[in-house]
Amino acid sequence: MSNSDQTDTDKNEKQKEKKTIELEDSETTDEDDLTQNEQTIKQFGEEEEEEEELPPGPYFKLVIRNISIRNSAVEQPKIRFTFGGNFKIVDNRHKGGKIEEIGEKGKQFTTGKTTPDENGSGNLFSNSFTKYKRFKSYEEISEHELTIELISMGCCKTTSQGSAKINLLELANSHIQREVKTEIQKKGNHKITAIVSFHCYFQEVWNYDLHFYEFEGTNLLKNKKDTAPDPLIKLKIKSAFINYFKSDKNFFKRSCTSEHELNTNNPRWVEVGNLTYRGIFSELENEDLICEVYNHKMVGNSEKIGESLIGMRGFLDYGVLEGALVRNTTEKTKSGSSGIVQKYNKKIDGGSIVGLVEVGNYPPHQQYGDIVILKPGRNYIGVHISRCTNLRSADPNGFSDPFVIVEFGGFKQRTKIIYRSLDPIFEETLYFELKVGVLNEQNIGNKGNLKVMVFDDDEAGDDFLGSCEIDLKEIVNSSESKVGNGFNQCTSRVYKPKLTLFANGEETEQLIELKVWFQPDVPKEFTFQNLNKKVKKKQLSKVYREREAIWRQKIPKGNLEMGGFEIAGADEDYYEHFIPTYMSKITLPKELRDRRVIARTIKCFTFENDEITFGGRRDVWCSPNFFLSLMKGSAEEHAALQVSMLISLEIDAYLCQGKTKTGGEHYWVMVREVDGNVTFCECSTAKNESGDESQDDILNEKEMETENSSDLEKNKIRLDNSSDEDQDKIGKEEMEIKDELIIPYMTLEIIANHKNLWANIQDTLDPAQILYDLEDKKKWLPFVDEKDGFDKAVKPFYKTIRLGPKIPEGRAQLFANRIRKEVIAGYTNFRHGKNLKTIFLKKFTPVIESGLDYYEKRELEVITEEDEQSYKIWRGKIAELCPQGYRFNAYTINFNYTDPTRIRNYIMEKYDFQQDESIDTVFACGVYVRGYYGRVSSVWIMLCVMTILPKILDEQEEVGKKVRNKSKKKGKHKNTEKGNEDEKKSNKTSKKKKKKNKKTKGDFISIASKEESDSEKDELKK
Repeated sequence: MSNSDQTDTDKNEKQKEKKTIELEDSETTDEDDLTQNEQTIKQFGEEEEEEEELPPGPYFKLVIRNISIRNSAVEQPKIRFTFGGNFKIVDNRHKGGKIEEIGEKGKQFTTGKTTPDENGSGNLFSNSFTKYKRFKSYEEISEHELTIELISMGCCKTTSQGSAKINLLELANSHIQREVKTEIQKKGNHKITAIVSFHCYFQEVWNYDLHFYEFEGTNLLKNKKDTAPDPLIKLKIKSAFINYFKSDKNFFKRSCTSEHELNTNNPRWVEVGNLTYRGIFSELENEDLICEVYNHKMVGNSEKIGESLIGMRGFLDYGVLEGALVRNTTEKTKSGSSGIVQKYNKKIDGGSIVGLVEVGNYPPHQQYGDIVILKPGRNYIGVHISRCTNLRSADPNGFSDPFVIVEFGGFKQRTKIIYRSLDPIFEETLYFELKVGVLNEQNIGNKGNLKVMVFDDDEAGDDFLGSCEIDLKEIVNSSESKVGNGFNQCTSRVYKPKLTLFANGEETEQLIELKVWFQPDVPKEFTFQNLNKKVKKKQLSKVYREREAIWRQKIPKGNLEMGGFEIAGADEDYYEHFIPTYMSKITLPKELRDRRVIARTIKCFTFENDEITFGGRRDVWCSPNFFLSLMKGSAEEHAALQVSMLISLEIDAYLCQGKTKTGGEHYWVMVREVDGNVTFCECSTAKNESGDESQDDILNEKEMETENSSDLEKNKIRLDNSSDEDQDKIGKEEMEIKDELIIPYMTLEIIANHKNLWANIQDTLDPAQILYDLEDKKKWLPFVDEKDGFDKAVKPFYKTIRLGPKIPEGRAQLFANRIRKEVIAGYTNFRHGKNLKTIFLKKFTPVIESGLDYYEKRELEVITEEDEQSYKIWRGKIAELCPQGYRFNAYTINFNYTDPTRIRNYIMEKYDFQQDESIDTVFACGVYVRGYYGRVSSVWIMLCVMTILPKILDEQEEVGKKVRNKSKKKGKHKNTEKGNEDEKKSNKTSKKKKKKNKKTKGDFISIASKEESDSEKDELKK
């Protein structure tokens, strides 16, 4: 063997030694052979595939309308928009080059003349613009921007006064209502900030697959023979005729028809059919779904029973469609004087229809916001929010980030957020379609009053600032005036109040200015005075209290002395309600028809004590829709919402009230199973501030135990989804007491569902010792007795519960990116202050995030064998990326909010690895965000810390000592000049090795101590 061959062999052996990763019980995949095979194939041209032609990239539509400007201080102002483009001018003259124009120029369009708005506070532009652009990939979108430029028109030239830019990827995941600020330089150092507002749709043209199922009709009209019909339902989306002539038609299959049911006025259609719609999501939301119900005939045309025109806005988010059926009839009247018979059309109520719609696929990036396009022949109620004044500060910086939610008829719309302001100016109009079959006073009045709520934006759950209500009679008692702008302008009776906001049942100094009107105006005879509205009372009615006194007398005194046994709770406005009325059935989308998904969704709502949410007030029972608006609450809100979801699936679920081991009052969920078992579901967790956290050495073959995995089944009781802290207690106490079931609750006093409430009158209140036969009145005392008809009075005090939509994938990814950047910045800034180098390995991030969904699936208990196999492969990939001679530790942390600052502060306080003064420590971080209905999310963060192994440190110290000793001996015999030359040579060789090591797999992290040790070893060998 030649010397060169021997040298090559030694080098190969040394490289193999370097590639050995010293990790305990780790499984790694050596891909050296595979790499060699690939190189062989590439060299000889075997199995070489031709480059595939990439499919066309995403196709986006940009629509800009309702453009306005305030405080411009510019004569004849115009706005110039530049859509897309990454054009820039690069000056290379300092390198001996020239000035070059690089990139693509975007599409430009400029507004025309302005007109003053109705408030006189700004100018409106009548223009609207529509542009299309195809991108090569979703990644390319982030390279382009939308530029908004304020320009002034002179006699000979156009002058730019200021500009602002919005990244297109951010635009594709943001609010439709946009507001940008540009600074205008005036004489001297004086600057004026102009505010440009506009509505911007930047959405992908997409094929939406709509699946309609589980439709139910109620009180359908009889057929012409005055008998129950054989109904069938037909659904179709009607589009403007001009769309048929467009090259990009926004329709495919536009109608579907169900099978007919036999002889019923209350039919149920399990399957209706599918529709396909092509366009952007905002266009789909503003489409109309025509719902027609026919009486099926075997021969001849089917007879139409009724029809409903259902606007898609609002329904797609919740997955539930509702409409009132109307039948058009022709009636005849005879004139008294002439005797001439006249015909006129009349609309009569034809029943109602309710069903589910599921959107099969969404584009990865979605905007949000409520922009209603008014349509002729429809009736709306308009709410213009002008401004709020004197709002309280809800953030530590002394400001708030306010926005307004308006609720009417069970639907909500919200304004944009005004950041860092206590006197925000919104100047924003929201429209609610009345959606009544027959326009009359009773149908409109049944929708209730308008409720206006002001919140402070907080990603961990919004903070409530105040609210007020507007009675419909105030609108019709107001004077007429012009309202609206542009095509939406009309003359109507307009209510223009300046209302005080209420919080915690008391008046505050906070004010809100708004306008409310009907568009078009309702008939003059509508007064909304004599409607059968329930009069709200602060205290629970006497009927309940009298019944409670009799009920309490039957409860054993020993049980009453333990406390509790409350039958009512006060809501956010201090109104008392019977506990069962806080629960009601919800029409759930298909994804939520799984107990595991429901439990996980509930735990993703932030847990916060009432004292924090309501400024010291305790025992608040938030109404369900208010809880969904806040997205946070205490145990009772979580439990009530979970029970509402479970009873919607016909599951025998109950809300439980009792005490924990520490003696505090607590609420949880109980399910009576079909097999006779009883399952307790803990819907909040003591570690909610951080979620579930655990140290997980993912390179270890031994699997980590899931903290929520223990299922206790003794005495027909099972504990499910308990908190982490309670599980630890259970584990310890179960070792000591083997004959009894130990659960985290000390007492169980009452249980309730949406129909009734029961008191525990057994000899003990211990949940592990009692029986759960509710039909046995000697053990459970019911509050409501069906015999006296009191059960009919138990009804929810609110409109239908509507869950918010899911967070789109694109926005979830933006949240993940922000959180990751915040964590990295926190660690980097802290270590920089101590003059420590901080290295986060970027190559780890995509690999880590590709496998974090495993942990969410584990929480949902939906892990399959394929998932387990993928998990092992994922761990192997991370093992391959780990630097040589390092030990890898990973920590997975789960949060139920997306506030980057709050997450960063918790991680740095809980995991203080940033204080490690070793210069050899390196880090990696990955974030995964999973959205659920209700606009809540589950955030998984994996924080990876890699520390150098002790053996390597010892070797480095020994080598360092030898080199230092050798240099001392050389210094005695050699002059300084020669030493300097050697030092220069060693520095050159070390720099070369640094460059070389960056290219090799084993040294993709530059660690100074390691590189110095390598160069020193070479010096010793020489």
